[in-house]
Amino acid sequence: MAVQTGCAKSVAVAAFDAGHPSRSGYRLVFDDEFNDARGISFNSSEDGPPGFRWYARLFDVWGGVTSAPEAFSTADGILTIAGGQLGTAAPARNAQGFVGTTFANGAYFEARIAFDAATVRFDPRAPITKTNWWPSFYAMPIEYLTKTSQWPGQARGFAHFAEDDFFEAWLESRRYGGTMHDWYGLPGCRAGGGTSGYCDVANDGNSPQVIGKTLAVAVPWGTDWRQFHVVGQLWVSGQMTSDKRGFVQFYFDGKPTSNRVVWRDGPMQGPPPAGETAFSILDSDHLVVYIGSPAHTPLRVDWVRIWQLPTAAKGAD
Repeated sequence: MAVQTGCAKSVAVAAFDAGHPSRSGYRLVFDDEFNDARGISFNSSEDGPPGFRWYARLFDVWGGVTSAPEAFSTADGILTIAGGQLGTAAPARNAQGFVGTTFANGAYFEARIAFDAATVRFDPRAPITKTNWWPSFYAMPIEYLTKTSQWPGQARGFAHFAEDDFFEAWLESRRYGGTMHDWYGLPGCRAGGGTSGYCDVANDGNSPQVIGKTLAVAVPWGTDWRQFHVVGQLWVSGQMTSDKRGFVQFYFDGKPTSNRVVWRDGPMQGPPPAGETAFSILDSDHLVVYIGSPAHTPLRVDWVRIWQLPTAAKGAD
């Protein structure tokens, strides 16, 4: 499976058509229609096998376990997840520290999903566990997962990385969470209230800097999540634009929402991340995409697709 590298060329940002990304110059680089489960590896070994779209083995930061095969089933082109999650990469004892696919320099991520919103249960006062959890479609950088996200010039182990949550169904059925995190610091910092053990700077698109803020992405009144809908996010890297401004834009059923986070690519002055460069670390990260759901809220997935500009990245074995 190819690893998307950091080779990129600066381009102007044109209007984006989420309904037809190819019309905006994007090409499909990852596509799973879930006609069967042959693209999923359930290998629990630390030497994960290459060549799969998805891996059920998680990195040590997620507990270092493998989601059980019985948590996943496919029928009629639909993947059902109940009590597990899949990632596009998994740990391995090779030079890179992983096998699978990561994505760099911008992309459009989309998934067509359905679930029963009435079954979502989450207690924000309690730790996140296998039961206190929600349907999720998100990305974490391989730099964090392989523990190589060192902030230059800081003490050994002082990390800096971005978490990009495209979709989290722990809000009411008329909204869902779309969160951007700029994590930084030494393990053990809890200032952001998160579970990674690092501090967190988040941005709601209106305030310059808000600690632990999640975007509440509105959906049309009467949206029935038991029917399939497309959740998406466009990530435009500041390294790819002529004005060095990057952003993420959330989409629902092919239409942009009001939720956007913007930054300017440039030298990081912190810590902490601040001002226009907050979140720009995302442009240096290589993202592993995850999708999962707890047993009490089965998530049905029709497909997952990832699009990139041809200039964004090139594959490498």
